[in-house]
Amino acid sequence: MADKKISELTALTGALNVADAIAIADDSASQTKKISPKQLLEQAFLLVDDGSIPADKISTSGFPAGSVDTAALKD
Repeated sequence: MADKKISELTALTGALNVADAIAIADDSASQTKKISPKQLLEQAFLLVDDGSIPADKISTSGFPAGSVDTAALKD
């Protein structure tokens, strides 16, 4: 199977999963690398500046069953 241009790829219509790969090109466009959606999110959050996301933009509702929320933590 030959490499395709991004414009020739089939659009993702379902959910992302760990086996999917996302193409990323460096600024010089001399290299294209792949990363999984999970790795992208994990690494992207490490780049966010401390204090740059307002607290009112973070939802604390809808945690999955068995999650520990701030009410369950003790001082």
